[in-house]
Amino acid sequence: MRYQPNSLFIAISLSIIVTIISVVWVPLFPIDQTRYISVAWEMYLNHNYLVPHLNGSAYPDKPPMLFWLINLIWSFFGHSNILTRMIIPFFSLLNLGVVCLLHREIYPSKNILTPLILFSFAGWLTYSSLTMFDLLLTLFIQLAMWMSFQYFATHKKRWTILTGICIGLALLTKGPVAWVFMIGFFICLKLFKLKEEKTANAIRFFLITILISIGIILLWAIPAAIVGGEHYADAIFWKQSAGRIAHSFAHQRPFYWYLLVLPGLLFPFVFFKSFWLNKPWKIKHPSDLFCLTLIGITVFVFSCFSGKQIHYLFPIFPIIAIWLSEQLEAPKQAIEPITIITFAITIIAILTSFLWGGYLLPQIKFSIGNNLLIVIVLSLLLWLFIFNKQPLYTYKLNLVSLPICFAGALIAFSPILYKFYDVTPEAKIIAKLQSRQKTISYVGKYPDTFAFLGRLKKPIVVKNNSKKTLNHYLQSNPGYTVWISNDDVPHLKEQATYASRYRGKWLYILQNQLLYKYLKQQDHGHHKELS
Repeated sequence: MRYQPNSLFIAISLSIIVTIISVVWVPLFPIDQTRYISVAWEMYLNHNYLVPHLNGSAYPDKPPMLFWLINLIWSFFGHSNILTRMIIPFFSLLNLGVVCLLHREIYPSKNILTPLILFSFAGWLTYSSLTMFDLLLTLFIQLAMWMSFQYFATHKKRWTILTGICIGLALLTKGPVAWVFMIGFFICLKLFKLKEEKTANAIRFFLITILISIGIILLWAIPAAIVGGEHYADAIFWKQSAGRIAHSFAHQRPFYWYLLVLPGLLFPFVFFKSFWLNKPWKIKHPSDLFCLTLIGITVFVFSCFSGKQIHYLFPIFPIIAIWLSEQLEAPKQAIEPITIITFAITIIAILTSFLWGGYLLPQIKFSIGNNLLIVIVLSLLLWLFIFNKQPLYTYKLNLVSLPICFAGALIAFSPILYKFYDVTPEAKIIAKLQSRQKTISYVGKYPDTFAFLGRLKKPIVVKNNSKKTLNHYLQSNPGYTVWISNDDVPHLKEQATYASRYRGKWLYILQNQLLYKYLKQQDHGHHKELS
């Protein structure tokens, strides 16, 4: 099959559409998105580009690459919400182009569907417009893989240096986890693609690239450790790398967890009838073995880590997309049943939102005009899918069905997302109170949710939810407290400075004395546990 740019064009166009819809109709999600942009905001305020900070304290959880990129954009264009949220989608677009280059190196055929498949993975699609690290990491990993192929095709030293630089940038994006992807790739490259290459030459290339990447990460890590102090140095050199492997302090999951979530992340392709009819378990080309071994090694190694999240595997998704594209016979394929099911569920959910929304979420007003228009557009597209007579175009429509339905659902259900996840009103109230020299505190573990959205200039005081400690603080300190509770307390909402639903709970901004009195009443009556 000859490579045709129109497939890449469709994927990029869909990515731009989904990004615009996400920026306009979807809020920044706490806790991850708001936290990472708030860390960049503190870097911007303090001009400390070596040691990232979270609510005034050193933040060792992530290296600084994403925060540097955000600050670079702000230095030219100001701290715009829209431009900030466009950074990761831009790198998502670059990934779609690089995956085409990588496909050419792995398989002799220049398959036309790879970028569409990659973008249409449910996991990739969902995260493509979120300000997180994984798609940026994926770009550097993909480039390092492609440049490795260039070196062994030409044996020019510049490709060794460029590969090492890309791995170094991957380390600056998310730390030593980048080596997991690259070491697995190097092993598979030598076993399946470089059988005639001298082992000594291959090992020399691998070691030099690793050494270059170590040099790049140390250019940041050593000065940062000196400036950040002993605890920060210990965190970035041990706890955030090797410490995560053996005993992760967050996101602990069972060994088999990725096997449970991968079908959902790779939806809809693992449910394509044509995929299974093509017998993907059979090795039809030597490159199949390369891809499957690399995928297997990566999933196995990450399954051994105690800390697991669905987005940790994204850098291997381009390899999965490349392999999948070779398992699908596009010209023979008619509409997939899962395509009809996806459209039908989306249309029914949007069409009936006035019924179930009015019952379950009476406080939310859906736009009748918007939702009806979305239903009409989706219905027309489904009609085109069913009656189109050209197999190749029908198959491309199968590939884009999920992005189209996803975009429509984002617009239709935007009121729900804003009601439960938008913390801009709370952030602005906190900023207003701080401007009046009021001390703001937060009960529980604070993920720096409000700093960027409120453009806060001062940290928030964090208090643990120990009853004795909290009551003493509230009684003896004037100011306001952000308190998140499972309970909807009507009389507390009436007296609160602000109260709203927040991620399935209730968020209150209260004067300290008011919260103190309420908690004392709870102690004397029936105490309800703080959240």
